[in-house]
Amino acid sequence: MDIIENGTTAVQYYDSALSSSFADLSLDNIGAFMGLLPAYADTPNAKFYMHKAVWHGAFEAALTSAGGTSAREIKDGYAGQPTLFGYPVVFTQVMRSSYTADKIVALFGDLTLAASFGDRRQTTIQISDSALNAFEQDELAIRGTERFDINVHDAGDSSTTGPIVGLLA
Repeated sequence: MDIIENGTTAVQYYDSALSSSFADLSLDNIGAFMGLLPAYADTPNAKFYMHKAVWHGAFEAALTSAGGTSAREIKDGYAGQPTLFGYPVVFTQVMRSSYTADKIVALFGDLTLAASFGDRRQTTIQISDSALNAFEQDELAIRGTERFDINVHDAGDSSTTGPIVGLLA
């Protein structure tokens, strides 16, 4: 998120200019935010990423205030994963959960184009019967380790939009 927050407005993020709360987010803001995503990143893997509190406090509120939602839809909620304009919404608890001025509160795009996962060493399993007092207790100690790394290699720059864009509160 820091890479996008430190980027350029209207390139890497949309500044929603929220005055004091999520309640001010409108469908126009969401549309402009989505509009920043370049065509090459609008793939079947494109998703929204946000904290569950942001979904319920801002995005869901903007949708229900637009009208057209039946009492049954409100009562029954979502059947499975929520979607927004046909894109899946992924809840992630590491995103901000409350309004924080000038901070990214939601991401939209294809993370598979922006980051890579590297397996530096496959999972190794070791079994020992002599760890601490395992032999005396008739126990086995099992240890599993793995090394991996994640590299965010394309978040865009000051003049080029990358495959993931942010919504700035």
